[in-house]
Amino acid sequence: MKMSVRFHSEEIIMGSAIPLGECKEVMLDIESELQYWNRNYKSAAFHRTPCSFDQYLPTLKFGYDMYLLNRGQGLDELLPVIRARYEASMDRYRGLEWSLAEAVIRETWKRMRPEANHRANNHRQMLVGHRPTDPSPIEYRS
Repeated sequence: MKMSVRFHSEEIIMGSAIPLGECKEVMLDIESELQYWNRNYKSAAFHRTPCSFDQYLPTLKFGYDMYLLNRGQGLDELLPVIRARYEASMDRYRGLEWSLAEAVIRETWKRMRPEANHRANNHRQMLVGHRPTDPSPIEYRS
């Protein structure tokens, strides 16, 4: 399932900031993102040994939701509001303790930033006729 949000002057593809026109759109392929985390959560800086992917899942989704709702604003300035919303929306069985939840949310936001995002670079390479060298949720067809 792909989600998109329209803004004013830039189009964003696959959660990566790539200027493509007069419209600004954020498109997030949440299934690809969750597949990425399912494969890579054990090597993530936030991972704690007893936690499974299913324990991180609600917080990962929450992090992406917060990014889409607050795109263009800095995470650090929003953290008090995000924390209050997280604690109000997650019951004690689904949510993580805040310090761990904050680390997970930071990683979701980091993946959405174009300068730190391999998907944006792969998309730019595709636009100039180069194939990406690393895996990407962007589909390429010959």
